[in-house]
Amino acid sequence: MSNKGEARDGPGGQHQHIKALELKDLTLFSFSAVIFLMPYLGMMLSFVRLRHIDAERPQPFRIAGGTWVAIWLAMTCFTVLTMAISLLFYVPDNGFNWPVIIGTTVILGVGEFLIRLNKKG
Repeated sequence: MSNKGEARDGPGGQHQHIKALELKDLTLFSFSAVIFLMPYLGMMLSFVRLRHIDAERPQPFRIAGGTWVAIWLAMTCFTVLTMAISLLFYVPDNGFNWPVIIGTTVILGVGEFLIRLNKKG
């Protein structure tokens, strides 16, 4: 007499179902994290740009070390964010996480389309 629990742990059983569920959850988490982190990339670049083109304006806050230290810190944050985002695109045992890459590309494309559509109207 075989136990139902033993039969499910075999090939194609419950273990496979749990692994697929975990990958699905990981994909959702990765997509959400990428979409959440991407605006900070633009914020770091904007900070550097504004420090260059608007250097004479009184700044609401000061960073010890001056402008070059502020720019170095912003570029360090940009690098860490870029690495974190790129690591969310890759799953160690499964390779590239294509749903996250495709979803991020589609969402960015839709956002850009809506911005351009709004500028025309």
